[in-house]
Amino acid sequence: MKKPNIFIVEDNLLNTAILKDILREKDYLINSAADAKEALEKIQDLQPDIILLDIVLPGMNGFELCKKFKNNYKTKEVPIIFISSLAENNNIAKGFAAGGIDYISKPFKKEIVLARIETQIKLYRTKKELQEKNEKQNILLENIDTQIWYLEDIKTYGKVNKAHAEFLGFEPEELQGKCYYDFFHEEEKAVCIEGNKKAFMEMKKVESEEWVRNHQGEKRLLKITKTPKLDTNNNVEYVVASAEDITERKKEQQRIKYLSFHDELTGLYNRRYFENEINRLNDARTLPISIIVADLDNLKFVNDNYGHKEGDKYIIKAADILSNIFRSEDIIARIGGDEFAVILPDTTSEVAAGIVERIKEEFDNCNDYKSFAISIGYASKKNYSLSLEEIFIQADKEMYRDKSAK
Repeated sequence: MKKPNIFIVEDNLLNTAILKDILREKDYLINSAADAKEALEKIQDLQPDIILLDIVLPGMNGFELCKKFKNNYKTKEVPIIFISSLAENNNIAKGFAAGGIDYISKPFKKEIVLARIETQIKLYRTKKELQEKNEKQNILLENIDTQIWYLEDIKTYGKVNKAHAEFLGFEPEELQGKCYYDFFHEEEKAVCIEGNKKAFMEMKKVESEEWVRNHQGEKRLLKITKTPKLDTNNNVEYVVASAEDITERKKEQQRIKYLSFHDELTGLYNRRYFENEINRLNDARTLPISIIVADLDNLKFVNDNYGHKEGDKYIIKAADILSNIFRSEDIIARIGGDEFAVILPDTTSEVAAGIVERIKEEFDNCNDYKSFAISIGYASKKNYSLSLEEIFIQADKEMYRDKSAK
């Protein structure tokens, strides 16, 4: 921490010398001026922590000079201690009225001078640190995307930061002191009230994810936290609330979750999900369960002759046909580049055979692509002697028999 800077304004050179001798014991930085004019010139380049100001000065007295210091943005917060041999009450009161914070009488007593200066320096620096901290906090609050606001009670806004005000389409001062619920849609008020009551009445930190409309009427998912601030009597003084817009993050999480179990090209389930379902249904008590395995016959030909974009269309068309044939409870998956598989709960081999015929008919009747064909095999689990993995292998072998027969 830098040394405290003391600025002495005193026309008596002897008094100035005495003060400097006293202050040097504390290793202070010391500057001085002999009159108001010199003081006003020097103060422009100084950043004093305290000003010692004589009341009686040539040209302009200390009271007038004090007012000028207090009207200057650079020195208005600097504490001013008057120094004078005039200790009458009216002068002391006049000094406080002008903006002084304390006084020291002449002749100087070292202990008193040092004690009063040290006290005022500590108070000034503490106040300055708090102001700087508050300024930094306010700058931070006003320049972050996180919405922050205070609640004075269950329904009244306190201070509001820019992000929250802009979300609702207002200026911060338009919200402060207003009823919290006036700025939300009817269906959102109940959730707000519930969270506020918990924070104030149960004195609990409340966390929730809520869909809230912004000023454009767009619903956004907000992660909201409401934290009660307790006073010395353990009562809720106010509640600090914050909200983070997690709409896009939630969408991305859902997309990642979706892709972890779905094929990106077709939207069908992927091999990972299919194998999980095989394991899950392996011990199912409801039988029969059938499995169909299908393989596109001419995908390589399409890719080689028409390009992979056309090949992708070929795959998508096949997926659409399968999706339109099976039930919602059936598990349709793309398990490889040109391979599909379907788990059909509560389905006999006879029903599975009929579905296979229908699939082939749909492919035969499709005129979108030349050589649009599919090879299919199926098998059914009728009892618990075989696992679904073994049923899948049987169906896969049947598919290859169908392919070889063409």
